[in-house]
Amino acid sequence: MNNSRKHPLLNPSYITLFFVNMIASISFSMVSTIMTLFLCDSGYTATLAGTVVGLLSVAAMVIRPVSGFICDQVSRKRLLTIAMIGIMLSMVGYAMVTQLVLLYALRILHGICFSLVTTVTLAMVADCIPHDRRSQGMGLFSIGQTITLALAPTLGLWLAENISYTATFFGAAAFALISVLLSAMVYHEPKQASVISKTDAHKLTLNSFFAKETIWFAIIAMSVSATTGIENSFVVVYGRCLNARNVGWYFTLSAVALFVSRLTFGRMADRYGMKYVLYPGLAVIAGAFILMSRATSANQMVVFALCAVLKALGLGAVQPTLQAASIVAVSEKRRGAASATYYLGTDIGQSAAPILGGITADAIGYSGMFMIFALPLLLTGAICAIHNKLKG
Repeated sequence: MNNSRKHPLLNPSYITLFFVNMIASISFSMVSTIMTLFLCDSGYTATLAGTVVGLLSVAAMVIRPVSGFICDQVSRKRLLTIAMIGIMLSMVGYAMVTQLVLLYALRILHGICFSLVTTVTLAMVADCIPHDRRSQGMGLFSIGQTITLALAPTLGLWLAENISYTATFFGAAAFALISVLLSAMVYHEPKQASVISKTDAHKLTLNSFFAKETIWFAIIAMSVSATTGIENSFVVVYGRCLNARNVGWYFTLSAVALFVSRLTFGRMADRYGMKYVLYPGLAVIAGAFILMSRATSANQMVVFALCAVLKALGLGAVQPTLQAASIVAVSEKRRGAASATYYLGTDIGQSAAPILGGITADAIGYSGMFMIFALPLLLTGAICAIHNKLKG
């Protein structure tokens, strides 16, 4: 019997996790879109704003190896619910704190819980997908994040500009609460590896926390996530510098293109091979950032529209392909470690990008910043292509 028929892709666990991920992403994106703007309007420099934004990913990066190990050892469903509660409390905290040190603490809490949620969600959904439909399943799962891009940035900006930043934070907390309730209702927790015995605890090695098979995928993910970190942190501020009042439409247009690309490229990667989707996708993302660096007050609407579409098409090709490749590279019982390794790459990119981007923008301007951040994509793509060719 065909494996995809015996184990259908759209099973109850997959569907529930899809909505958990989508609603949690709405909560996250509402805040990430306006956080830099909120800090700049509060009188902070781009460097300090980027540091606060990037602190979330720094915390996620530090906890990521542990999150993968925990994910493989305890109830994933329970871990997901607890982490979502932490994210909800972080959102409420953003609306209430006035001191910078407390904001730092909330970003660390948010980052730890974000690391746990993303690691456990990827591991759980991988267990729900038939083996011969990995890329397609990951692509469809990522559509939830695409819907997020269509709704969350525009909603977050609208609340901030028409009501207050506090309204955005409480709105994000409400979405996080919905995700908490859904995570507790996962129909069936997928089977996972047995808990490590006490007698084997002393045998733990670096390989218990990382999957070396996914290192190269994590390196590419790092460069891709850096561009996403720059996009989420600075597109709105860059648009304001170019006299664009509200660029929320940028994220909506990007979401439409991302929706199309994720439906298309996941199936192509399964059919023709991942490399035929991955490397062209990286080149398209780099091209979008180079184009963004050429935006002016006169052409900003056209350039922003083209960049939104190109960046989304490239991301839709690259992201699910990398996720599927990371999961396929390891045995079933080590998916938590593989997920953690992959997301460690994204954490490094997302933590470094806002900080380095803020420093770069203060030094040479936002256009130069976009140009510089196109280079790592081309470099990592070329290195990985050469490595794979030499490896045969």
